[in-house]
Amino acid sequence: MATPTTPKPAPDLYSPLNTTTREIRLIGTKSASSSGVFLQTFPLATAPPYHALSYMWGNPSPAIDMEIHGHSVAVTRNLHDALMALWLRPDVRYVWIDALCINQASPLEKQHQVPLMDRIYSRATSVLIWLGPAANDSGRALDLFRRWGTAIDNALAVLNPGPKPNHSFSREGLKLVLDEIGNPPFDEPAFNAAKAFFSRDYWKRMWIVQELVLAEKALVLCGGDEVDLDHLRFSVAVWDGLGLLKVEDLIDPETQLRINMAYATGANLGPMQTVFKLRLQRRLAADSGQRFGPDVLDLVRLTRPSQATDPRDKIFAVYGMLGDQKYPVEPDYTVPVKDIYTTFTVEQINKSGRLDILSLAGSNNTTPRTNMALPTWVPDFSIDPSALNLATVAGTGYYADLGSTPLWTLSDNRRLTVRGIICDSLSTMTLSSDDPDNTTWPWAWWSLAATRSSHPYPAGIPWRQAVFRTLIADYASLGFGSAAFRGPDHEEWFLRRAEGCMAHMRWLALNRAWEWIRRQEADTGIKLLVAVNGEAEVTMDVTKLQDTGGMDDETLYWLRNSTDTSDEAVRKEALDAFLGPPDATNRLAWPFERYPLLAEQDQNLNLFRKATLSLCRGREFAVTGEGYFAMVPQEAREGDLVCVVFGCPIPMLLRKVGPSYVVVGEVAAYGMMQGEMMEEVRAGRLVAEDFELV
Repeated sequence: MATPTTPKPAPDLYSPLNTTTREIRLIGTKSASSSGVFLQTFPLATAPPYHALSYMWGNPSPAIDMEIHGHSVAVTRNLHDALMALWLRPDVRYVWIDALCINQASPLEKQHQVPLMDRIYSRATSVLIWLGPAANDSGRALDLFRRWGTAIDNALAVLNPGPKPNHSFSREGLKLVLDEIGNPPFDEPAFNAAKAFFSRDYWKRMWIVQELVLAEKALVLCGGDEVDLDHLRFSVAVWDGLGLLKVEDLIDPETQLRINMAYATGANLGPMQTVFKLRLQRRLAADSGQRFGPDVLDLVRLTRPSQATDPRDKIFAVYGMLGDQKYPVEPDYTVPVKDIYTTFTVEQINKSGRLDILSLAGSNNTTPRTNMALPTWVPDFSIDPSALNLATVAGTGYYADLGSTPLWTLSDNRRLTVRGIICDSLSTMTLSSDDPDNTTWPWAWWSLAATRSSHPYPAGIPWRQAVFRTLIADYASLGFGSAAFRGPDHEEWFLRRAEGCMAHMRWLALNRAWEWIRRQEADTGIKLLVAVNGEAEVTMDVTKLQDTGGMDDETLYWLRNSTDTSDEAVRKEALDAFLGPPDATNRLAWPFERYPLLAEQDQNLNLFRKATLSLCRGREFAVTGEGYFAMVPQEAREGDLVCVVFGCPIPMLLRKVGPSYVVVGEVAAYGMMQGEMMEEVRAGRLVAEDFELV
């Protein structure tokens, strides 16, 4: 549907469509050239076999005139190139293209056609994804996806013979893939080509979520090359999961990191993964004979990073995946965007009986980019929020309100009164933290925690462990300072990232220390470095280093925790300061009898960096008045209130403005995420009150 600009149809090109028989238009061709192209109308149920085009409309200037149905029509260069490529394909006779098959000048026709798009794309023989002409070695990238995707497909068939496919992957499967691909399976040009491919603007389009998720078959076309969309999905899914397969003996960690970075550093990772995730969910539903109908709130949450020129489409574009569910707001392009978003939010609250949607809202709704003057409790779906929504990471992993029933009233469609509790207020916070792409950024957060930490942390665990749990927005454990986990998989998820966090902090401390140590040795003559095995290994004498008095406590702590420390007893003492006292009931069980081998340690380090890269971007670190640690929106200020709203599973940051409150955004505060504050209400230490949100 609507993306940058609309091709200009000639007068009288479009006759009205019959909405009763659900008519659609298809573009047909009588020859393998652009001349003789015509529009033909069919009831959708009896339409001949056709393909559907998924593409970007592209820059409107300069427009190219082409003849359609005897009329001269101006189309964008990208659409013209796509049509030329399609007509050269012998299998293409009819094709559906939104820009030409829908009268874009008619809001009423768009209103009738939008609800049909799920059927249009799911009934198509194939969806042809046009990414434009070849560029940035795109042919090499598609060859990489094709080789990996084919090998993965073959491995799954070997490991899971039978009529029902299995979409899971394993170490054994990876071995089969590597045997088929040969050596080397990766090279530097292929990495660079893949990264450029993932950075194409096409992947940002809002409408591709519906177009590609519902397609029975889809082909990616780029210049003269093509690859099956599922082979691309297979490749990304396996690369993304390498760290979980523990394959250091098959693929070295450095290569694993490069594979991840080939697409993880691309700006379009979120939208692309959303498409692949939903496409897999649809396949799994079909395999089990179930109806595919994801929750509408999950859809709008997952598609926040996607872009649409008409901001109404941020809501309307997900409707095709709702199945038989009733649309929360009818697709009407004459209604103001502000009213669409507000009505959607209210209807979602009414339908779900919950206030979960508040976690998508925030004060950044008032930015000049929108100028819609939305109430702060209404999410602005037209902008890509600076921070990844917590529920996108954890799903139903948070339970701050213990599933309490919401109490709310709405007045003049702008003032939403809710009930909840004030848990705490922000006391100190970092400002303008470094980009998480810079791997040194956690030190500023850790330093603030060190100066404001309480012993123990309010949730009853060591404060350094609490910092780590805050950085990963921990949803694996059960809260209340407990060492228990939701299950074995959650425990492994947590412990591997904890080891990765320790490795990262040790690395930062070592970088801070090595140059200083060598200067000190040269100036004082005191030997702080210890040579082992005839200079084959160099460690440091942290006890002597501490005696010099020239290094801050936190650097010294992580040096004591380091594999480069010569004294094992010192390392154990430092580890205990993270896990908790040996006799503590909530001591974190630690499965590693030794520090992991370098390869495994690098895998865990990559897992931690990947987790924090997505979670911490767009957030600041804060310490509350009661000593809790929290990740908060960058728009937060000291004095903002950390609240649990009944009916919302994630704590919210509110700011009092006169008698009312504005929503600043969601909060990840360890010790408040699993219902701990609701227990304070039951004990009478906190009291519920009403908040008028404006």
